[in-house]
Amino acid sequence: MGLRQQSAVEFITTYSFAIFIVSVILVAALTISLSLGATPPISSTCSIQPLIPCQETLLSYNSVGGYFTFIVIFRNNLGYLLQFPSNAINLTATGFANGAQQVNPGACYPTVAGQGTQVLCSIKISGTPQVKQGTNVYTQFHIFFGLCTSQLAASCTSNTYNVTGFSYQGLSGIYSNLYNLTVSVPGQNGIVVINGQSYFNNSVIYLVSGTYTLYAQPNTNYHFVSWSNTVVPISTTAQPNSILTLNNNGNVLALFVHN
Repeated sequence: MGLRQQSAVEFITTYSFAIFIVSVILVAALTISLSLGATPPISSTCSIQPLIPCQETLLSYNSVGGYFTFIVIFRNNLGYLLQFPSNAINLTATGFANGAQQVNPGACYPTVAGQGTQVLCSIKISGTPQVKQGTNVYTQFHIFFGLCTSQLAASCTSNTYNVTGFSYQGLSGIYSNLYNLTVSVPGQNGIVVINGQSYFNNSVIYLVSGTYTLYAQPNTNYHFVSWSNTVVPISTTAQPNSILTLNNNGNVLALFVHN
C-alpha cells in the first residue's frame, strides 16, 4: 500500500511539473500573439494531470452580488478513493479581480470520490472585474486530497497530497446554466453513455445547458426497454439512442430487463 501511494504521488509530482512548463510556454506564446494582434484569444483549456483529467472550468461574474465564481470539474482516475478536506481547492486570483484575496479557498464534492467519480470544486471570490466579459483569463489552482482504502474517513491517510491545475477560459456573466443530472439504472443492469462518457447507477454529473447524445448500453443477457421518470426532455424514450435536452436540474433513468 505504501509503495503504491508513493508511486502515485511521484507520478503526480512529475506530471504536474511537466504540465506547468507546457502551460507557461502556452501562455507566453499567447501573450506574444495577442500583442501582435494576429489572433483572437484561444478557446478554453484546462489541465491537471493525466490521472486526474480536467473536464471543464467556468469563471463567471455576478454583477448583482459583486463576486466571481470559479468552477472546475474533473475525474478521479488515480485508482484510490480520494477524500477532500473542507478547503480542498485554492485559486490565485491575480489579473482579473480588483480587491480579491491573493489566494481564495473553496470546496470539492463529493467529499469522498471513488475511482472514476466526477468531482466538482467551486470557489467564490469577492472583487470587481479587471477584465471585460468574454475576455480569456488564465488561472492557476491547487487541489488537496487524502488517499483512502474504503468509504470510511478512518481509512484515509493522514497525509494530504496536492496537485496543481491550470486553466484558460473566458469570463462570463453569472453562471445560471450549470446543472446537475442524476443517472439512474435500476438493478444496475447496464450503463448510460452521455456524449461518449459512461455513467453507472446513481452517478451525479454537472453539465452546462444544451443538448447531449444519450445511449443506453445493457449488460450481457439484458436489453434496453425505455427511458423513464425523466425530468429533462428526451427525444425518443423507447429507443436506446436519443437526444437529451438539459435546461434545469433533473434525472434520467434507463430501464433494462433480462432477455
